[in-house]
Amino acid sequence: MIYYKCEIQEISITVISAVNYNELNLRNPEAFALGATVHDKIIYPLHKEPYAQYVVCDPVVELRESSVVTRKGEEIDFDVCVIATGTRYPYWLSKDEETIEARKKFIAEMNGKILAARTIVVGGGGPVGIEFAGDVKANYPEKRSSSIII
Repeated sequence: MIYYKCEIQEISITVISAVNYNELNLRNPEAFALGATVHDKIIYPLHKEPYAQYVVCDPVVELRESSVVTRKGEEIDFDVCVIATGTRYPYWLSKDEETIEARKKFIAEMNGKILAARTIVVGGGGPVGIEFAGDVKANYPEKRSSSIII
């Protein structure tokens, strides 16, 4: 997300991303527990980014002195380049879906597995594990759940 509103009116912001959406990763455990009820609260299309004049959904493959080149071969010039690599969870929460539709489908599939499970075991007692266990227990009190602290 772009939070800083520049005072200079002539500035042009281009967002270049491998995917066509932005996701609030910190809410992923809640999304997997609740499914479609929180999709639109944590995932939104990049073209709705309020301060971006241009959005390019194609990963950068080359960084040059004053331009970048995307996978499709488009060269985009810049005066200032900000590299914001984002956040990736190194486990089952993380996937590399390139479209918002594919990401929502993955979340729905994970939620379906939770709904079908009789018992749920959460490995790890860190913030994400505890939050996920709490979301599951709060929304599905009939399910047996336990946490394993590793």
